[in-house]
Amino acid sequence: MLLASIDVRTARAEGVAFADPVRNTVVSDGQFVRLAYHGDHGSTTGVCVHLRAHEWGALEQFERDILALYNQWTRSLKQPSYVFCHANDVPDRAVVRISGVWDTARAYGLAFRYWTLDDHADDPNGASVGDGMSSSSSESSPESSSSCV
Repeated sequence: MLLASIDVRTARAEGVAFADPVRNTVVSDGQFVRLAYHGDHGSTTGVCVHLRAHEWGALEQFERDILALYNQWTRSLKQPSYVFCHANDVPDRAVVRISGVWDTARAYGLAFRYWTLDDHADDPNGASVGDGMSSSSSESSPESSSSCV
């Protein structure tokens, strides 16, 4: 699988645009808002960023910036649910694809998928994959909202 990704340190929330909400098929009683990203090298549905462990803070900031932009777009009074600031075991190298924002009656947060890369990334078996919609890297209820300080 080949993914075009940008360096997390150059990713900017100003390049994010939101589509009209649709019914969320993963979380009942919620909606999903797909995002598009417009950067120097074109436009994509969703955004893929690559990073190393020491750049994790840039991913945390990108998440906060996207959710702040979403909050302005929706004028929501709900709490954002941050995931990247609560990561305990940060991989040495990773690619994160942010596809959109999930939104429920109580909270909202990023819908994402990630690939951790080892030193043998050229090997098809050299990557592991996970999904996320909440404060963990596996699929779990977005109602377990958390905030970064």
